[in-house]
Amino acid sequence: MKRAVVLGAGVMGAQIAAHLANAGVEVDLLDIVPAAPSPEEAARGLTLADRPVRDRFALGGLERLRTLKPSPVFSAASLERIHPGNVEDDLERVRLADWVIEAIVEQLEPKRQLWERVEPLAAPEAVLSSNTSGLSLAAIARGRGDGFRRRFLGTHFFNPPRYMKLLEVIPTAETDPAVVETVRAWGERLLGKGIVVARDTPNFIGNRIGVYALHVTLQAMEQFGLNPETVDALTGPVVGHPKSATFRTLDVVGLDTMVLVADNIREKLEDPAERAVFEVPGYVREMIRRGWLGQKSGQGFYKRVEAGGRRDYLVLDLATFEYRPQEVARFPSLESARRQAELGERLRTLAYADDAAGRFTWTVLKRLLLYAAAKAEEIAGGDLEAIDRALRWGFNWEAGPFEIWAELGLARSVARMREEGEAVPDWVLAAVERGEERLYAPSPTPSERYPVAPVLWLERQGRTIWENPGATLVDLGEEVAALEFHAPKDAIGPDLIEALHRAAREVERNWRGLVLVNERSENFCVGANLALILMAAESGDWASIEQMVDAFQQANMELKYLHRPVVAAPWGMALGGGAEICLHADRVQAGAELYVGQVEAGAGVIPAGGGTKELLLRALARIPAGASWGPIAGGPSAGSGAMAVFDPAPFVARAFETIATAKVSTSAVEARELGFLRECDGVSMGRDALLSDAREQVLLLDRLGYRPPERRPVPVPGREVRAVLDVAVDYLVRSRQASEHDARIARALARVITGGDLPQGTPVDEQHLLDLEREAFLSLVGEPKTRERMQHLLETGRPLRN
Repeated sequence: MKRAVVLGAGVMGAQIAAHLANAGVEVDLLDIVPAAPSPEEAARGLTLADRPVRDRFALGGLERLRTLKPSPVFSAASLERIHPGNVEDDLERVRLADWVIEAIVEQLEPKRQLWERVEPLAAPEAVLSSNTSGLSLAAIARGRGDGFRRRFLGTHFFNPPRYMKLLEVIPTAETDPAVVETVRAWGERLLGKGIVVARDTPNFIGNRIGVYALHVTLQAMEQFGLNPETVDALTGPVVGHPKSATFRTLDVVGLDTMVLVADNIREKLEDPAERAVFEVPGYVREMIRRGWLGQKSGQGFYKRVEAGGRRDYLVLDLATFEYRPQEVARFPSLESARRQAELGERLRTLAYADDAAGRFTWTVLKRLLLYAAAKAEEIAGGDLEAIDRALRWGFNWEAGPFEIWAELGLARSVARMREEGEAVPDWVLAAVERGEERLYAPSPTPSERYPVAPVLWLERQGRTIWENPGATLVDLGEEVAALEFHAPKDAIGPDLIEALHRAAREVERNWRGLVLVNERSENFCVGANLALILMAAESGDWASIEQMVDAFQQANMELKYLHRPVVAAPWGMALGGGAEICLHADRVQAGAELYVGQVEAGAGVIPAGGGTKELLLRALARIPAGASWGPIAGGPSAGSGAMAVFDPAPFVARAFETIATAKVSTSAVEARELGFLRECDGVSMGRDALLSDAREQVLLLDRLGYRPPERRPVPVPGREVRAVLDVAVDYLVRSRQASEHDARIARALARVITGGDLPQGTPVDEQHLLDLEREAFLSLVGEPKTRERMQHLLETGRPLRN
């Protein structure tokens, strides 16, 4: 796919266009022509004949993409690939599109009318899809030609498209299976989505089951006399759901949106009992009447208030319709469940408890599981795994309904359901009679497109080479090993450092290369174990701190100069030491959602695992080879026939600023702009592809006859450049943009990144720079204000600028 057209520049259409642009696709974003100029446009002398007026909705959608938080684009460069227009003047652009996605108002007739106009313009091989959350695809395609209907289907992106993994693909009975596979390939590989193929039934899979679960939760709240904040305590992380749980989620989504989806489902259902479940409670309709729609209106089930400089959230009392302070949910089963690490233990502790929390949880889960089982054939063709994936990927549940059933204990839960008079589907009863513990065997990989199975699945297959509490070395196949990080809280401690050393020695002897990855967490690695460092500092055990820093430095150097290729595969946060590990790898195969940065200044120190050294080396590498250095502001200068002379200060200053201000990328694209990724490093749009892509990088380097980089002297920028950096730091302090301790850290960084007290151009080895890093780190840890920063960071998760 090279080019796409998105019809409709509203909330979803513009963000779908943004994510296509993130993937490198050129996108035409078209919307309707307004009926008349706005007052602002008229004041500027514009008429309906002028393109800024005619393209207003598409231009507005594009402008919103610049300000939305979290950002729908990887970087500002993505927006350059979006070309706004309108459906009256620019519909001919459809002829050039490989994929036409309609994302206009969620009403049948406007969609049908637009597709009638598009049909004669679309290229014969173009894929045509509607981004509908619940309308019948067959109804949208009715009346169109055979060729149209063969390549038409539904593509339901979940909001926000950049961040939500689920993409429901909904073929009609007439959709060519090859078109479904094309969209699956584009969705998985190009856009990084998890694809679930749904049947053309009301609201497909995700919303059908997810909205049902919401409504039975609301009904159970009334049944057991609970309040919203108690329900949120019982339906959040303790049962594997997001922290926003039920009512905070409704506030985020918007009550008007919730009612629109529920009404749409209910109108299409024939069974009166099923329709009744999707009936919107009266208090929700009253809240909508009052304009209490949630976050977008400033209040919903929760209302933020400011008092005495503190921010608090009041909750709506549904009996009085007044906001009041929240009550703390106190149930023995809830407190016990919260102490359990595993989801299954938490679910069993709650669901089988004999208190109000237990009875509420059991009622909600029982109704969810039975409904999912009853509708599995209708909505997913009996693909139980597709249903589980839809709820995990589209609603951020830790487990889908059939995975929950297995965690509760299939036989135990079904026996209780039958005791309570519930109708359990025959196929579920048959599975229980066969002694099965789960209703399907999960696939080892999300897609046949990715040849490497997840690490945990490989471990269950006996592919573990060795492990310690910080990491596990696993055989990925093709003679490639992976070191999978699983240190507590994704932090670097002695176990992980020891694992890096041991993996390097093992791979050097017996394997073609090494992948570094973390699949058990949302993050790759968040840096050093600050608690250990702070504890040692408070007790004056400087030798232990120096020993750990030195061990980490040497581990990274061992990876850098290993005689086998090393590929880091970070996803999520790679901060501090996590970034340093990546900087020393031969290649990085990054996840698109990569948040990488040297954030040590926020903890009162500087990077000391080789990160300062590596960013310096990358800065110096941007100076053209063969150029001489000289302290000349303004860049290169050369007379006729003279060698070019470059001032290294601007190159070094960029790396210095990146570290001193603790810049963190918001995507892999931005990581490349900041210098944490190189042009040779790869990006995987989806996490499912990351491990396979990283292994392929190792194999490619090996096939090309890999040799480690040569150890070469580093010409230091010297005290001349350090003086420039110190002047900049002094200015920031005088202008009150930096505290004195910020300046202390920055001056220590300036000394390290310029090579100490040596004159410009003095050649040193890398160990000299590592020694400077380590000395500066130890000196800063000795500062009380640094330890204050560390303590604050550990307690709050936020940096302290003291």
